Amino acid sequence: MKKILKTVALPVLLAVLALAPTSWSRLTQGQGIYGVMPTHAAEVRTARLALKGLTCASCKYAVKAALNNLDGVEQADVSYKKMTATVLYDPDRTTPQQMVEVIEKAGYQAEVQPAKAK
Repeated sequence: MKKILKTVALPVLLAVLALAPTSWSRLTQGQGIYGVMPTHAAEVRTARLALKGLTCASCKYAVKAALNNLDGVEQADVSYKKMTATVLYDPDRTTPQQMVEVIEKAGYQAEVQPAKAK
């Protein structure tokens, strides 16, 4: 049995952990696999931002990374084609204005779009 563990199970476990270091580190830091541990029922809001200065598809990833590194951002979707960002966020931890500031620090322009009428 020990031989099976050493030759099969342990290498497979190590490979899985090597392929998913972000998920593993989030779990060990108490953030859950998707970045947020459901410890409280925080209100999640959506911010829509108009973007300028994106000149290529990789700019999209720079904006997305800047937003996702902001505390309180649950999810950021950036469209290079539409020049927009849609961000799910916790209003107790961040604001749309802070999102604009991190985008501008990354070298792009952003403006908060008005909320869509329901």
